[in-house]
Amino acid sequence: MIEDASAQAVSRAIAQYIAEHAVPPRPPRHPRRGHRVDLAPGNDEQGPVDQQSVDQLEEEVESRPSLPEVELPPPPPPPRKAPP
Repeated sequence: MIEDASAQAVSRAIAQYIAEHAVPPRPPRHPRRGHRVDLAPGNDEQGPVDQQSVDQLEEEVESRPSLPEVELPPPPPPPRKAPP
């Protein structure tokens, strides 16, 4: 009987110590850039496309002035081989 009571007391003391000194779990690390992140089920679809917004963006892109063409200089000559 005494052994059971002392074992229970030790067990309670250990449980209390763990509860008081437990370290909370670390939050998940952020994924590195470029790594795929799995989305929750159902969140991988973007939903319906707003055609009016698409048309507006296309008009903006088409109305932008085009960049002037630039003439590139000729490539440098190949390196000379050292004489033997």
